[in-house]
Amino acid sequence: MMKFIILFFFLLSATAEEVRYFNRIFGHVHLSPHATSSSLTTISCGFPLRIKQEQKTKHKNWIRVIAGDESGYIFHEYLSDQKPDCFQAKYPHFYNALNLDLSDLYYWGRLLDQVITVEVQP
Repeated sequence: MMKFIILFFFLLSATAEEVRYFNRIFGHVHLSPHATSSSLTTISCGFPLRIKQEQKTKHKNWIRVIAGDESGYIFHEYLSDQKPDCFQAKYPHFYNALNLDLSDLYYWGRLLDQVITVEVQP
């Protein structure tokens, strides 16, 4: 019986997946590792994503993730190890007053996928 319990916990720990959090206000999980590829699902800040496969060689800086029932790609810079401090959580009354529907989230997420962020040194 003890061997069975040890085997069970070994298998459980071997199949544990890493979880990271989406750190932008809106975004998409993509079908392929390109910002212009089809969207599988729309996500918002703080959404937990299970890491399926990190690929930083063939598909530069894209990570394969699982979001709910969908498995796709997301740009690595859009992921955090810890749950981020999201705008939606900081200002819920303001955010809820915007009355964004799913199509709004889709379009804002697609726009933000195309934005390139850089740090400017003073």
